[in-house]
Amino acid sequence: MKRSLLRQRIILSIRTLVLVAVLELMNELGDETVLAHWNIPVGTLKLHIVKLSVAVAFAIPVVLLWISQEYRNLKRADMELEQSQQDYRSLFDHNTDGVYLLNERGEFCNANPSFLEMTGYSLDELKNKPRLDFSDESNRLEMLEHLRRAQAGESSRYQARFVRKDKRSSVDLNITYFPMYRNGRLAGSYSIVQDVTEKNRAEEELRETKNMLTSLIDNTTDIIAIYDAKGTILSVNRGFVQTFQYDELEIVGGSVYDLVPQSWMDDMKTTVANVLNNKMVVSRDALRVTKTGNFVEIDLTISPITNAKGDVVAIASIGRDVTVDKRLKRELDEMHSRLESLVQNTADAISFLDVQGRVILVNPAWEQLYGWQFAEVKGQIPATMTEMFRSVLTREESFTKELVVQRKDKSQVTVSATGSPIYSSDGTVTGVSFISKDLTQQKQAEEVFLNAEKMQLVASLAAGIAHEIRNPLTSVSGFLELMKSNCEIKYLDLLQSEVSRINEITNEFLLLAKPQAQAQSYEDLTQVLHEVLTLMGSQTHMHSISVHINRAESLPRVACVKAHMKQVFINIIKNAVEAMEDGGTLYIDFSHNGAGVSVDIVDDGAGISEETLQKIGQPFYTTKERGTGLGLMVTYRIVENHGGTIHISSTLGQGTKVRLYLPESGCMQNLESSAIAAGVV
Repeated sequence: MKRSLLRQRIILSIRTLVLVAVLELMNELGDETVLAHWNIPVGTLKLHIVKLSVAVAFAIPVVLLWISQEYRNLKRADMELEQSQQDYRSLFDHNTDGVYLLNERGEFCNANPSFLEMTGYSLDELKNKPRLDFSDESNRLEMLEHLRRAQAGESSRYQARFVRKDKRSSVDLNITYFPMYRNGRLAGSYSIVQDVTEKNRAEEELRETKNMLTSLIDNTTDIIAIYDAKGTILSVNRGFVQTFQYDELEIVGGSVYDLVPQSWMDDMKTTVANVLNNKMVVSRDALRVTKTGNFVEIDLTISPITNAKGDVVAIASIGRDVTVDKRLKRELDEMHSRLESLVQNTADAISFLDVQGRVILVNPAWEQLYGWQFAEVKGQIPATMTEMFRSVLTREESFTKELVVQRKDKSQVTVSATGSPIYSSDGTVTGVSFISKDLTQQKQAEEVFLNAEKMQLVASLAAGIAHEIRNPLTSVSGFLELMKSNCEIKYLDLLQSEVSRINEITNEFLLLAKPQAQAQSYEDLTQVLHEVLTLMGSQTHMHSISVHINRAESLPRVACVKAHMKQVFINIIKNAVEAMEDGGTLYIDFSHNGAGVSVDIVDDGAGISEETLQKIGQPFYTTKERGTGLGLMVTYRIVENHGGTIHISSTLGQGTKVRLYLPESGCMQNLESSAIAAGVV
């Protein structure tokens, strides 16, 4: 191609040179002056040859110089053309975009490696095959339209799906068509192709994510609002509309500050300023007001929305209506407070154990009942409750059992313990609670009631016995008086003494069975005691017992039946004397205690065991060989009938203390009611 062009240009130059020479010859034929000078006749062949030689001599260097210049220009053009072709080929082969050429029939002529890689075909597999054969059915009509436009010389751009060689997959392509001309005639088209499969997939995922996010935001029960730096609401979700009772069109464009109570306004503005200036995410409790004026408690999170530069362009507010939760929490706190107050202030001992049986909490009543402090037993496993603890866990139900539990001081206490499983919210047993009730007073009350029943029985029995034996005893006593003149005195005295003893027993039975409604008088108990000690002086002297009396000043008189109080002192002092067989000291102390008088009678005798002490006062219980078991029972009855109390304490080997308490006012009504209760009045 290059040589042909050069040859054409040389021939053209020679033709031009010849034409110039001919013209010059014609012009010079008439120039006789010049020919005469050279002695060449006009019109001769010699003349023509000379002129032609002169013309050629001058023209050849010029022609050669021109030919040389043209050759260099052609050489440079050829090099540029070759470089341009190399550049085009490099651009074609190494372009990351796909490029393919179609002829005027829409068949593949050429394609670059990028396009072949996109589709999975080789160039030979594509050549001379229609482009439509590789189109997805979904966009075949669109492909035909763009081919038609390309064949009409129009450029076009569209997106199509190209079926890959494996027929199982396809690739999404952005295609730009350009018409291709040769010698001014449309010869086909070439296309620049971009693989947008991943881009389309990413956009589809983004659309799905956006749709999911939109659906989530719109359908969540949370309250979501987006507003600008000035507080103008840009968008809200369905949860916001339902909570604040505004229509979306009604609230969008309004101010978020319209939802804030005046008392919370400064807090809201400070929070928004922190979000805008410091790009902080703020979580807090907040109070807002609805369209109807109701207040709503919200668990609120406010966060900045930034652009690609990091500038805050809006604010997102996400909240949850916790009005009900807060109310329930307050109620739960109140209930917990009441429960805690109940546990801490109840008289019953309460303890809580975990599933391993370790103490996790006890109340003050528990500490008082058992003597341990919580710090001493925390985390410990109480041995006395182990068996019951296991039973509660095994049964998983509450039950009550009476237990004898050892206190810290080694003493024992009888309790009614109720063990109950503690359940978590999912129904799992997490521990056991014990409520222990001290049965000491109940046991004492039961014992008193039992003794009262016994005394009721004794009273009925005593009434019958006394009635049956007292009349014969009166006759026997009278006849003994008559017989003294005719019998041995010593036998008669012995017989009369025994009869007197029977009479005393009968009187005690009568006192139990039928308390007499006798008149009370205000007596000085120390005087009553002195009279008793005078009567019992021989006994105290016989047993080497000294008596010490301590009387408080201004000791009031006590309303009582004097004969009965003598009987009380006689019974108590008699027991004290008998307890000090080897002698000792009897201490009697009078004191004014409130609205009555207390009398402490203390001996340093043998003392009483704990077991015996608990039975004292029961009917017919005695430790004496000739005792009736009625003396102290009578004493208890007399003191109680006077509205007083009697308490006996003793330590074996260290003596016994009896404390009497009698009120200043009389108790005749008690005596009468006791008689009625005995059924003998």
